[in-house]
Amino acid sequence: MTEAIINNEETILPFEKSIAFIIGINNYLRLDKLTTAVNDAKKLGEVLETAQRFEVHYLLDATKNEIEELLENTIGEKAGEEDRLLFYFAGHGIATQSDDLPEGYIMPADAVKKDVNTYINMKDIRDAIDGLPCLHVLLILNCCFSGAFKWSSRFRDGDILIPKRIHKEHLDRFVDESARQVITSTSWNQRSIDTFQKKTLVNVMMKV
Repeated sequence: MTEAIINNEETILPFEKSIAFIIGINNYLRLDKLTTAVNDAKKLGEVLETAQRFEVHYLLDATKNEIEELLENTIGEKAGEEDRLLFYFAGHGIATQSDDLPEGYIMPADAVKKDVNTYINMKDIRDAIDGLPCLHVLLILNCCFSGAFKWSSRFRDGDILIPKRIHKEHLDRFVDESARQVITSTSWNQRSIDTFQKKTLVNVMMKV
């Protein structure tokens, strides 16, 4: 069972393990360097470790081969049926126009401008997540054009209305059922900014 802090109280959740795979890329070899992605990734990891008791694995300034190895092998080796998993990416993202829908990509540290063969297709991320046996999966894409993931995703908004105040019975129902959720920082045609003056994703998550 996994322990977590909810409403400032220690709560036992019905997960065998809580695992986070966190990618942050600042030092691009052939693209503009970023300044906050790695720091955001590290701060998020700290929150997950201390407040939510996650086992955190970092992949910083990762190359295409390293991210593909993570998606194709590492995640599946570490995540089990009774686990919850968080996958986070902060770095460059791009969307290209395919025949009918936008095609979304995340950019590894060794990405080459205008060469999609050096990018990671969001469909590959979706396929990797679809193949996981985990009870809960949360995917967070913090990059430009991250909303393009919805065009490559089988995940859809449901009709479940989440109450403003979650009671114990609500929490039990939410955590007992299998779930896949995606959070994107931008729409499919929107750029993100590398610096936030007041709030960041980590600030928001610390208050949850």
